[in-house]
Amino acid sequence: MNFLSSWPKINNKRMKRVGRGQGSGRGNYCCRGMKGQKSRSGGSIKPGFEGGQTVIWKRTPKRGMGVSIKKRLTYYINSKLYENFDETNIKENFNIPHYCKYVRIFNGNKKIIKIR
Repeated sequence: MNFLSSWPKINNKRMKRVGRGQGSGRGNYCCRGMKGQKSRSGGSIKPGFEGGQTVIWKRTPKRGMGVSIKKRLTYYINSKLYENFDETNIKENFNIPHYCKYVRIFNGNKKIIKIR
């Protein structure tokens, strides 16, 4: 019987059965209350909804320009990770996405090469 103590704990709580008659104590309104949006079927409120008030992410000012296009179009290579690194055939040696226009090589000093 000692091995039973090492078993994971089992949830012994019984499920709340609602809507099974007045005698159960959870009939009629089924623990939802009488009226309102939450008592209706499908009456869940989406996260971030503030009752019709403008939501906080629309009220706060947006700052900056986001990620620059040049950063998105740049492919980064650390040449210290590769032995016999050659800059001539970068497109063939590395799987560079078609939308990248620049390759930035890190080898102690930064170097940017334009592919297209």
